[in-house]
Amino acid sequence: MKYFLIARVSREEQIEALPAQKKRLFDYVKNKGVTDYTYFEFNESAFDTKLRKEFGKILSAVQKETKKNKAVVVFDKIDRFTRDSSQEEVKQFKEMLRDDKIELHFPHDNLFLNSKSPAADLFRLGIGMELASYYAHTIGDNVRRKFEQMISDGYYPRQAPYGYLNINKGTEKEPDRDIVINEEQAHYVREIYRLRLQGMSYEYICSKMYEAGMHSNKGNKMVKSVIASILSNKFYIGIMKFGGKELPHRYPHIIPDDVFYACQTVNSNRKKTKTKSQTKTVYTFGNRIVTCKRCGRTISSYTKKGHNYLRCASNSACHNPNCAECIVEETVEKTLQSVRINKELSDDIISALRERYANNEIFKKQSRKAIQAEYDRLTEQLATMYQDRLDGRITTTFYDKFASETTARRDELERQIAKLDGDDGDLEINTSYLLDLVCRMEELYKSSKPALKNKLLRFLFSNLQLDDKKLYFELNDPFKTISATTKKHDKRANMFSMAGAARLELATPGFGDQCSTT
Repeated sequence: MKYFLIARVSREEQIEALPAQKKRLFDYVKNKGVTDYTYFEFNESAFDTKLRKEFGKILSAVQKETKKNKAVVVFDKIDRFTRDSSQEEVKQFKEMLRDDKIELHFPHDNLFLNSKSPAADLFRLGIGMELASYYAHTIGDNVRRKFEQMISDGYYPRQAPYGYLNINKGTEKEPDRDIVINEEQAHYVREIYRLRLQGMSYEYICSKMYEAGMHSNKGNKMVKSVIASILSNKFYIGIMKFGGKELPHRYPHIIPDDVFYACQTVNSNRKKTKTKSQTKTVYTFGNRIVTCKRCGRTISSYTKKGHNYLRCASNSACHNPNCAECIVEETVEKTLQSVRINKELSDDIISALRERYANNEIFKKQSRKAIQAEYDRLTEQLATMYQDRLDGRITTTFYDKFASETTARRDELERQIAKLDGDDGDLEINTSYLLDLVCRMEELYKSSKPALKNKLLRFLFSNLQLDDKKLYFELNDPFKTISATTKKHDKRANMFSMAGAARLELATPGFGDQCSTT
């Protein structure tokens, strides 16, 4: 009879047991003087149907042999046969045993079965299989409990998101897995959040990041879904998602909490989608912005003989007369003239802002250097203390307290660094842009299409109302302040002009007489 020797492990950590199984199986056939045998060994889980291919191949080889001759299938122990008595392959082996096509030998358990084996031996096989199944389930329970404990302690068992790096501080046999910040990627993450806070679109951020060197694995530009995932991932603020729950993790943060939630507000505001009716709307002046001062209904527009007119949705009830669009356009344009800043004054302000920005940059670099030095010092101390704990020079309780305090301080330093990195003069730059926009507001408004005009109206005004062909409104800040300042400036200029004329009249003989006759 041909012998089939089968060595099997069901988990990766059992691979080291394969040589021992192989030796015992070979010793068994050698002692019996058997020369016609085939050896199989494989590593698969008895509970994963996707990994039973090897067992199925062995079964096929045994079935092929039994068509000609009776065969002997040898496992070192019963639990190497299976840990699941319901497994289909096991059922087929037992059927072949009953039909006297094979014998089952388990040398280590001193159990040898054939079709005529007594009930006691078959009972031993059944009990051995059930004990193996119980042992396997017990291991599963222990692994699950250990896994749950790791999760509750803040360990993340999966691949960390972009910006982090999975590392092994231990050895291959005794791994000590951890997650650290990948500084080559983390600065891209911070830049993505900074750009989003400025209201930039996903497409714009993808392009800017590609220019900055952030590429996909294939060297292409990141797609918008990746940017969206980064902007909504709470892992960067210390929260991991696992098993449908949000749990705190123990790894350093890349993004401060306030920055993350501010970006979620930006995302929410930009997700407002157009309805079907809005998509088909033809934009005219004040569309969905201006209301009737008398009844509060929305002012709509209509076109007649090539001219646009505004009317209240219930003008028959409130009797607010219709108004030509050109009339309210004229009011808006006059208001825009009042918020215009003299170009020379604007240049002086922008120059001063840029000088202040340069000074701030020097201060920020010095501050960041000092904070980074403290962060590096704490990181080195934490690593040293961890080694001391492993070597037994300090107690676990002392280390845990020190690690907790040090980690909290490092998180605070990270937030300070992120704030310094994110605060790169946006206030000065955006103010410069705003001043330049104010200088060209009237020109921009006149040259824009109705859709952009309405956006500018929302930006400039609030509480726009129409009554008796007059437009009422409130200027938003900072344009309200600019308008008031401009009026004061113009008034003072007029006073200086009048005073200058008076001084000229007094200083020039006959000047008053000439003006009178003229």
